[in-house]
Amino acid sequence: MKRRRAPLWLKAIAIAVLLFYLVLMLASVANYANATPVSDEWHELMNSGIAIKTAQGKLTWQDLTVNYTGHNLIVPRLLTALNTLVFRYDPRAEMLMSIGLLWLIFGALALFARQLFATESPRLFWFSLIVLASLVFSARWLIGWSWGLLVSTPYVILLTVIGVLAAVRLELGWRLAILLTFICLLALPASSAGLLTCGVIGVVWWLRGERHIGRLGLLGAVTALGLASILFSERHAANPLTLSPLDLAYFVGLHIGSVLLTPPVPRYEVISESSREVAVVIFALGALIALVNARFLRQRTKRSSLLVVFGLMLLSITFALAVALDRYEVYINVMVLLDYHTPFQNLFWLSTAILALLSLQQRARNPLKLVNKLFLIGVFSAQLFFVFIAGLHVFLPTMQLDENVTGSRDCPLTVIVGNQNCPIYRFIEREMIEQNAYGLATYQLGPFRAVAQQPVAIPLHFVSLAHPRVPLEDDAEHRISRPVMLNGQAQYVLFQRTE
Repeated sequence: MKRRRAPLWLKAIAIAVLLFYLVLMLASVANYANATPVSDEWHELMNSGIAIKTAQGKLTWQDLTVNYTGHNLIVPRLLTALNTLVFRYDPRAEMLMSIGLLWLIFGALALFARQLFATESPRLFWFSLIVLASLVFSARWLIGWSWGLLVSTPYVILLTVIGVLAAVRLELGWRLAILLTFICLLALPASSAGLLTCGVIGVVWWLRGERHIGRLGLLGAVTALGLASILFSERHAANPLTLSPLDLAYFVGLHIGSVLLTPPVPRYEVISESSREVAVVIFALGALIALVNARFLRQRTKRSSLLVVFGLMLLSITFALAVALDRYEVYINVMVLLDYHTPFQNLFWLSTAILALLSLQQRARNPLKLVNKLFLIGVFSAQLFFVFIAGLHVFLPTMQLDENVTGSRDCPLTVIVGNQNCPIYRFIEREMIEQNAYGLATYQLGPFRAVAQQPVAIPLHFVSLAHPRVPLEDDAEHRISRPVMLNGQAQYVLFQRTE
């Protein structure tokens, strides 16, 4: 029997898509990012503070474990400390780590797709790689490629993917229980989303057939410890007791549906009333397509494969629920959704896309066949649009995002020089930014790694990171750094003597 093969042109397109995303990601770091902290990274409890204390040799366990906006962030802080020791705190190292983790996620899912499609449907396998790449590497997460703080997002998702695959495919027993508990322990210190990793893995493991009380209890005990640390931590404005099931369902629909509707933005998207309704409708249609396909595949596809898809979808939905329970009133009242949630949101659409591809493999008839094709075309078209918008930001970094901010990487400049229109910095105190900027300069960290003279003995006042010209060499009033590339132009760190 002649072995089925995918056409060469399809393989070439898949490889071209992967290479394009790699180039776009690396270009975003090279052209769109810089060594300046962004947003929360200026906070004394976060990257800037961790880098300074690491350079001072005063980093403590409490510095690593202190709660920040309801999150346990031990893993990101450890990465910042390591970054400081190796690269003198260059945020771009953490950005590249985020990109590397995304590729590991894609690799794990590509292996899963290979098991599903490669033998029976080589065409679908190569097409699935295109779909997976467009969602895992979604250009809507442009900010994640150039904001090192978000490294915990792909970290948690990667651990969830590995845990779900292990829970479904490895032999039941204590070895698997210890492995899943270990994955849970790795996820919990990354962010509050790590708790969802533990819960999703446990549910999939139980559905797979694990019923041993001791083994389930081991994972459950670790999950309970993670939950307790969150419940007794700093909370946000929303009160879960005031939310009805309808409120929660509406927010989940808005949260997941908007990821196919709104383009990449600096940090958040202000959604109009009409767009919110469209986003909820998009989610409802996606959920209906997923349910119909799951029902069609129930007797036609291995249960283990469907469990993997269910686990990924469960992480996306529970993450949206967690955001609703924690910040519903904050986001709904100002009609804001954060685009740095994109990887979690896309897991729902990725799972639905896999179900659609499986139905096509199983020769689903019309109208389901037609609906699945239209769905896949729609999802991919949205990602193409996001690639176009992200490409403008990456390759034309002076593109105007709105009337006040020319790009999110301008924000480190605008706040320091007093422009309060930058959305990323409204909640970070100027005094804290100035204090940490001086600390980074003192130890030649971050954007000050190449400062010509270390401002230790001379009292200096941090004036601006956006000085557009080089002061004269005999200027006794100012000290400057070597040039830092911002917006494609050489900028300089300017200090002023206070004595």
